[in-house]
Amino acid sequence: ETFGTGDIRGVLAPESANNAKEGGALIPTLLFGIPGSGSMAILLGGFIMVDIQPGLEMVKINLDLTYVMIWSLALANIIGAGTCLLLAGPIARLTTIPYALLAPFMIVLIFFAAFQASRNWGDLIMLFILGSLGMLMKRFGWPRPALLIGFFLAPRLEQASYLTFEAYGLSFLQRPVALGLLALVILSTYAAVKFRPSNPSEEDMKGLHGGTARGKQLAFTGFFMLVSVYVFIESMQKKMLALIFPVTVSLLTFGLLLYLIVQQARKTEPSTVFYDFDHDPSAALTGSVHYMAWIAGLLGATALIGFPLAIMAFVTTFITVKAGGSPVRNLLLGMIAIGFLGTMSYFLTLKYPDGLLQNFVPMPWWLGG
Repeated sequence: ETFGTGDIRGVLAPESANNAKEGGALIPTLLFGIPGSGSMAILLGGFIMVDIQPGLEMVKINLDLTYVMIWSLALANIIGAGTCLLLAGPIARLTTIPYALLAPFMIVLIFFAAFQASRNWGDLIMLFILGSLGMLMKRFGWPRPALLIGFFLAPRLEQASYLTFEAYGLSFLQRPVALGLLALVILSTYAAVKFRPSNPSEEDMKGLHGGTARGKQLAFTGFFMLVSVYVFIESMQKKMLALIFPVTVSLLTFGLLLYLIVQQARKTEPSTVFYDFDHDPSAALTGSVHYMAWIAGLLGATALIGFPLAIMAFVTTFITVKAGGSPVRNLLLGMIAIGFLGTMSYFLTLKYPDGLLQNFVPMPWWLGG
């Protein structure tokens, strides 16, 4: 359905409020280097990639950059709110575009950006692995922002724990700051358990929490247990101070996962320990595994015929299967994707992944030659 103008304002207003909250969280995030959300973790990860270290030193060394970000956020909220009010109608019509027409082009941009980081095939493989992991985490109800925050904080925490144990040993647990932080962790964990959302509805208990994919959920939990065991074994090869942080994290992770997998194995009725976003059997062609297969096919086609031709084939085939319509129109959309890649390659001197075809058949530059 098409949103009315009044409806789209109601949709966009909460988004503007969320942007304002993120803006308010930016300053402590920059000062302390601790992300408060998934988006802040991505932002700080981007800073590190361009050699900008968040923390107190950033305010001293890059004060001008800090003020640019602050004013940019302030102006963005003002301009964004005005844009939402003035262009509510046209923005609402964007919601009527079928996902099947947008998704392939978004995947093109994601693959394009991932490869340009180091122009190595390993980037595309890791993109597929981590993307698949994220899709499976969403399917089985695992929090993805927590993984992003941990991914960003882990190196800094490991370094800090090394220095702390070297200076104080276990006596650091007797210091007021450490005791205060430990108390906050315990209180926040208790609050998360005590004030969790109300019990799921009867429909959700039969669907999302019905345990229809019990074996797959046990396998997914077991996978993370194996990862924690691997980290523990690898960590034991390090020296004493270097192994404290990874061993502690791996043991805590294994203990929590062990409790979870025991609950999943013992439950014989629907329970909140089960979660399967793809529980509906009729949605097999819209589930996570289905789209992982599409992306795997794109990787395989790239390895065979090169990135530009694979993108054209992917866009054309995806739109034809998912949206239907005229084959000529769909082929034209695929050619537009190649035109975009060729334009970017020409003006920015970019390189795209070659396939086996490029090794045997001469290709023009805009087809990876």
